[in-house]
Amino acid sequence: MNKTQRNLKDAELSLQYATNMFGKLNRDLRERVLNAVENPTEENWDRAYSVIIDASGISMTLWKAVCEVDPTFPNMKSGESWDRIPDSDLLVEAIVYATH
Repeated sequence: MNKTQRNLKDAELSLQYATNMFGKLNRDLRERVLNAVENPTEENWDRAYSVIIDASGISMTLWKAVCEVDPTFPNMKSGESWDRIPDSDLLVEAIVYATH
């Protein structure tokens, strides 16, 4: 199993615990997050950053979780584009943080 496959597996396992205000994440939301993990492009990040992924009921978005595990990550979007896109490792770390 390569690193990307391991990251996807870790993310999929953790997303089983992810919830939003409607309960467990639906397939579309899980796929947005997993696409960003598998292929961390600006387009995929733009589709996933606002997905609520917490398991505690505090409405933590993927972006907020990334900022929590990496305080150097930008907490604002500059204009139309992102100054930085989180890599797969950072996304998985954020997902695990938010869901456990």
